[in-house]
Parts: sequence; C-alpha cells; structure tokens
Amino acid sequence: MLFGGSSLECEEVFYNGHLIKFYQIAMERFGLIDDRKWWRLEERDLLYRDNKMGVQLNAVFKKVVGFKGKDGHTEPESGKKTELCKDA
Repeated sequence: MLFGGSSLECEEVFYNGHLIKFYQIAMERFGLIDDRKWWRLEERDLLYRDNKMGVQLNAVFKKVVGFKGKDGHTEPESGKKTELCKDA
C-alpha cells in the first residue's frame, strides 16, 4: 500500500504520453495545430490509457470516508483496493 495508514485509496492507474503525444507537441511547436485539433489528439492519447507504452504513469486517489481503525487512522469500509489499482 503506497499510503499505508492514510485515508487515501487508489481509484485508477493509467498511462498517457504515447507516440501520438509527441506528434501533438511537435505540431504545436511549429504552429501547425489549433486548439480544436490539440484536444482531439489529447482524447486519442487517452484512448490508449491501458497501453503501458506511455511515458507518463498517472494514479488517481480518493479520500476514503470510513471508520477509525485501532490506530486512529481512517480505514476504507471495504478494506479492498479497486481492481484497477490492484498492482499499484
């Protein structure tokens, strides 16, 4: 557990920064892309979120509303990690 004893629980892990992202950045650098196309490419990059070939790993955590454990820390009521964060 990354944040042992805290009230944060892993919600989702995904990757971005795939090959299409490098194309997007190069196009912007040379002034060849407008906002509309930028966001279309951003969405396409996120379509590959399960592909581990991305250069950036993202982890989303949520604050758990639960009960106080023996040590005084908040613990999730389920006590289980979500399926997406099993290996996180």
